[in-house]
Amino acid sequence: MAKVKKLPKRIGGVKLPRAVRKGGLAEVLSSKAGQALIAEAVLAMGALAAKTIKESPKAHHKRAELTGKLRDAGDQAVGQATAAGAALTFALGEAVRSFSDALRHGEHRLAEPPVGDPKAQRAPLPPLEGRPPKSRPASLKASNSGAGPQSGLPS
Repeated sequence: MAKVKKLPKRIGGVKLPRAVRKGGLAEVLSSKAGQALIAEAVLAMGALAAKTIKESPKAHHKRAELTGKLRDAGDQAVGQATAAGAALTFALGEAVRSFSDALRHGEHRLAEPPVGDPKAQRAPLPPLEGRPPKSRPASLKASNSGAGPQSGLPS
């Protein structure tokens, strides 16, 4: 007799009884034909459940209620998107207006000569006191003649 594959305790969230998992039915269910049989049974039960739910007045009422809620939520989302789009359109229009005004008024400012000498307006930097300027090591001075920072390194 061939070795029977071990079946899981649960299949699709449904617990299989021990008698089914360990008994003679386990051999059939673990084969390809048995798995096809299980799939067909699950599909048939799903179709039957869908038909029952579709014809149920409670389900019809609930479906209509949820459809109304979804429609209201969709309308609200459209309203919010429209308001956000209007705000963005206004902001972009103001930005374009401001930018074009700055460009128009900037032409006059560029045509005028600068007021005073820009160098005279800056305060001179104080000299470095107490330490001599840093000098570079000779190895780095020689490496500047090469193509890059690694040219002074030994190969």
